Amino acid sequence: MQYLIRWQGYKPEDDTWEPEENIRDRRIIDDWEKKNSADEATKSTGRGKRGKASSSFAAATKKGFARGLVPERILGASRIVDENGKRTGEEKLYYIIKWINSEQADIVTAEEAKQKCPYLVFKFYEERILPEQETAEERIQSAMEPKINCLRMNKHDIIKNELCYPKSGSHLMMSILDAIGIRRLETLGLKDTVVNSLDQQLAAIRQYEGLVHTNHCHLYPSNFPLGHKGKIVFVERATPAVVVSAYHYLKKLPSMRPYLKKYGINEDLQKFARFMFEGKHYWGSSEEYNKQWREFAEDHPELQIEFFKFGEVMADKPKEISRLLKFLEIENADLAEIVANARKKFYEKELETGEVIEHNGAFYTSAMAGPETLEKLRNADFPENAVTVLGFPKSGSHLMMSILDAIGITRLETLVAKDKHTFHPMEFRPNVAALDDQLAAIREHKGLVHTTHCHVNPGNFPLGHKGKIVFIERDTPAVVVSAFHFFKKLPFMEPYMKKHGIYDDLQTFARFMFEGKQVFGTPEEYNQQWKAFAKEHPELKIEFFKFKEVVADKPKEISRLLKFLEIENADLAKIVEMSDIKKHENIEKKKPKS
Repeated sequence: MQYLIRWQGYKPEDDTWEPEENIRDRRIIDDWEKKNSADEATKSTGRGKRGKASSSFAAATKKGFARGLVPERILGASRIVDENGKRTGEEKLYYIIKWINSEQADIVTAEEAKQKCPYLVFKFYEERILPEQETAEERIQSAMEPKINCLRMNKHDIIKNELCYPKSGSHLMMSILDAIGIRRLETLGLKDTVVNSLDQQLAAIRQYEGLVHTNHCHLYPSNFPLGHKGKIVFVERATPAVVVSAYHYLKKLPSMRPYLKKYGINEDLQKFARFMFEGKHYWGSSEEYNKQWREFAEDHPELQIEFFKFGEVMADKPKEISRLLKFLEIENADLAEIVANARKKFYEKELETGEVIEHNGAFYTSAMAGPETLEKLRNADFPENAVTVLGFPKSGSHLMMSILDAIGITRLETLVAKDKHTFHPMEFRPNVAALDDQLAAIREHKGLVHTTHCHVNPGNFPLGHKGKIVFIERDTPAVVVSAFHFFKKLPFMEPYMKKHGIYDDLQTFARFMFEGKQVFGTPEEYNQQWKAFAKEHPELKIEFFKFKEVVADKPKEISRLLKFLEIENADLAKIVEMSDIKKHENIEKKKPKS
């Protein structure tokens, strides 16, 4: 039994016969028959004989989006093997579009629908994920279900897949897979994995002997292929971070602008966030998505799926990458090299030109430091009376330095000539150039000396530091805001920020930082590395402080600092009063210049 379909915008000679089995949702047939008498239905659809179909989609002068109407919903979808009336071409996907204030629907190509009303495309798929929630009115004409719904893959069809709620970290995991050396699907001879059919992609994967990571995936459990015999890497992320990332990303997509504008969430992050938090976005909420997947994984133990959290991956890449390697059954991998390569990918061009340098697992702009200066710092011996404030940039080093001033600890710059010290961090070129003179001055001084503050990663820190190390950490959002305004004031940071498009907008800068693209990495990752390093090197005298705890209870935290520095009988009340950063800055201005 076949149906003769006349496509909107095509001539009668372009009609195509479609077997009944191609229409995988009977609702389109049942709905049509309800609207037409049995005799007329037989005549117009050709049911039982090859008669012409009048089709409920009548021709009009203008077709599809050319009518200038606003799309209301997608009634159905169909894949048709058709090329100029000849059944010799590849399958093409079409959507049946219902318009606002119009009874006449149109059939448009999937490409055009995805470009002009992507929100309806996603809604169409989601309605079929939970059919029991559809109303009778919503159970309208629907042609073939999306091909992925009925797909059941054979063994080894897909070897590895990244899965997550949109903007939860799929690209982070893909960069790690790249660093591990797993082959990307698009490198297997396919010109465009978006254009190539799924069958072509699977054929390419089958022919390759090693692991292949496919295009990332945002499907809900109900649409995911149960025949997936490979590895599934699921990554989830805290909703606030997802919201910020999604807001700026979606605004860049021309296809998403009508949707954002329609719901009034295109110009205000707060409105967009509320829209997302309330689950009104067509993706639903990230919490619900993640919950569904965890429950689905429990119900389907045959699926090989491992769950990761974006924040934990960023905070401790060695640990999480080790877990990933074990899951992928990869042995004898160079973990340190993989961690470094994950960052190298982003700065590949800058590393080639020398604008960015990498040394012992850390990245710097060439204006800040070089391999030779970092190596000199790493091999330096700091005496026991040295006190160094250490932390991720803009985490509170100046707060801790103001407290050291209030305690009465001598600043290094008061012991050396003006040309032998700068207020840049210790690892910057000018300070490293004068490092020998600085260390000599510290050794000659009888009391404690607090050095220039430092932001180096563990791999570049001097293991010969025999003094005290005061580590300060701060919440990432506060770091981001402080860093944005501070970095803009630094002449050597301006070209870097403008090149990466993070100079003019705080939100763009924030997303750049949260995703770990900033040359320093993320505060979480940096702090975790240092805590692990401190455990591995108990000979280092290091004490960890948190910015918010210091600000919230200065007497308690300063008392702990005094104990760490082995200072007794200090006037705590006076130290608390004098440790105000503003007062500290005024005192600095009044100091005589050497």
